[in-house]
Amino acid sequence: MALSDRNTQKQKNTEKELSKVKSEVSKEKFKNAKAAMGANLMDGVNSLFGGSKVKQQQAEIEELQSENNSLKDENRLLKTELQTAQKEHEK
Repeated sequence: MALSDRNTQKQKNTEKELSKVKSEVSKEKFKNAKAAMGANLMDGVNSLFGGSKVKQQQAEIEELQSENNSLKDENRLLKTELQTAQKEHEK
């Protein structure tokens, strides 16, 4: 009978340990699911409220910077031409 009692106790301990491990696995899965859901939610919010708008604004800024640089170059060229014309007129 002692062997039977030990086997029963061993089985109970094993079942407790299995239950504990299952609980930990379940908690870990839940944590991972929450993290993934949070990331997906943030991606959705960004795409709805800011993602495409930010990209559009960045493209517009780059276009305006390029136009600004072109105008500066044109301004330098016109100044040079004006100075050349003034020197020729003085002759």
